[in-house]
Amino acid sequence: MTSPSEEGIEVVVEEVEWIDPTPPKRARRTRPTPPAPHASIPVLIENAVQEVKSYFESQLEVLKLRAKRTASQAAASIVMIVAAVLFALLLLWWTFHTAEVALALVVPAWAAALIVWGILLLLVIIFAAVGAIMALGAKNDAPNPKEMVEDDIQTLKSDLTQAKEGLDK
Repeated sequence: MTSPSEEGIEVVVEEVEWIDPTPPKRARRTRPTPPAPHASIPVLIENAVQEVKSYFESQLEVLKLRAKRTASQAAASIVMIVAAVLFALLLLWWTFHTAEVALALVVPAWAAALIVWGILLLLVIIFAAVGAIMALGAKNDAPNPKEMVEDDIQTLKSDLTQAKEGLDK
C-alpha cells in the first residue's frame, strides 16, 4: 500500500503476519499471594512526598487563579477610570462651549448647555466612583503568597504531629 505524503515522499507499508514461535502452554493455577499487612517505610515516605508535592502544586494553581482574577478586576477598574477621564475631557470641552454660547447669546440657550454640562459632570462622578470601588475590590482580593505558605507550613506541622501520634499508638 503506498500513499503520498505532504512533501511528495512516498511511504510504503507492508503487511506482515505474526507467527508465535512457541505453542501456547497450559495455564497453571497459582495461588494468589496475600497482600502485605502494612506498606513499607520507603513506600510510605514516597507517598508522603508525592502528597506534599501534589498539595503544593494545587496551591500554586490556586495562587495563579487568584492572581488572574485580580488582574481582570484591575483591568476593569482601569477601563472605568479611563472612561471617567474621557468624560472629564468632554466636560472640559463642553464648559468652553457653554461659556461661548453664554457670551454670544445672552438668552436661555446657554441654560440648556449648562444642563448638558451637569449631566456630563454626573457621568464623570459615577464612572470615577465605580472605577475606584472596583480598584479597591481588586486590591483587597489580591493573593498573599507569604500568608498561604505560612498556612501550608502550619497544616503540614499539624499533619506530621497527628501522624507521629498515630505511630506511637
